[in-house]
Amino acid sequence: MTTTASTVDVLQARGLWADGFGRAGTRAAQFILLLIAVSIAVYGLIQPKLIVIPLMVALILAAALNPVAAFLRGKGFRGALATWITFLAAVVVLGGIVTGIVFAVRSEWDKLVTAAADGFEGLRKFVVSGPLPIDQATIDRAIDAVTECATSSQFGAAAPVGISTAAEVITGVLLGAVVPF
Repeated sequence: MTTTASTVDVLQARGLWADGFGRAGTRAAQFILLLIAVSIAVYGLIQPKLIVIPLMVALILAAALNPVAAFLRGKGFRGALATWITFLAAVVVLGGIVTGIVFAVRSEWDKLVTAAADGFEGLRKFVVSGPLPIDQATIDRAIDAVTECATSSQFGAAAPVGISTAAEVITGVLLGAVVPF
């Protein structure tokens, strides 16, 4: 087979990846990028608590706060200033609601503890005297097992899970705050 000048020019114009290995390498890189994109999409879909739920809350808040920002823009405020005022007002209102709930729970804490202890004692009496064949010794062993678990080092090893959950909550709150803005 003879190679003419035009064939050489065509091969050179097609570039470094023009041969069979180059095309296979290009397809392999495209396949890897597709797998990465699909993996990220699947991971995002199985993490609704981290991405989807804060995003939905943020969109609902954005839809609810849009009339306030539009009203402020109609009164002569520039867009960014109207958005910031609306955002800060929403943060203050939601913070006030959370603060009110915290103070209400704190003021009723003693009653809540007493009610919980009474409820637990009523449940214990029902289990001992109820239709289930459970005696007091079995209940005492279960309470001891729960107490031992709560005071064990394995319970302390769950701290990273708590930190991870706190990080997810903070991420969700930040995402929920940024998306409407």
